[in-house]
Amino acid sequence: MRIRQLRDRERRLLVLLRTCEERGARFRPDAVAAEIGYKPATVKTYASKKLDGWLLTREHDGAYRVRGAIVCTDEEFATRMSQKETDSDSGGPTNEDEWRDNVRSLLHVGLNRGYTLDDELGDLVLDLAE
Repeated sequence: MRIRQLRDRERRLLVLLRTCEERGARFRPDAVAAEIGYKPATVKTYASKKLDGWLLTREHDGAYRVRGAIVCTDEEFATRMSQKETDSDSGGPTNEDEWRDNVRSLLHVGLNRGYTLDDELGDLVLDLAE
């Protein structure tokens, strides 16, 4: 099994989380987005859907406190960041060929309509291409 490596922006995010934890500092996704290289919406999504309850705790004022980033390995972080929430009873494709057909079809629709991918989706597509 191949271990996925951290992308540059993911590494910057993990370094920022470790730094915040070392200093006992909190952070707001909007305030750190540019420093990491993500759009504010992407940082908010990662914070709320992938990291909250694992490395982050959201406080009443919307800021996040970091715990566990210092001991988190790059491999653990890469695995968490690449996980996609799925629902096995969603009625989606039942095998890889059906799934590939669905993805191909959606990508063609997006291209034809001039759609673009945000950072999170772009990273996900790159993960699939490896």
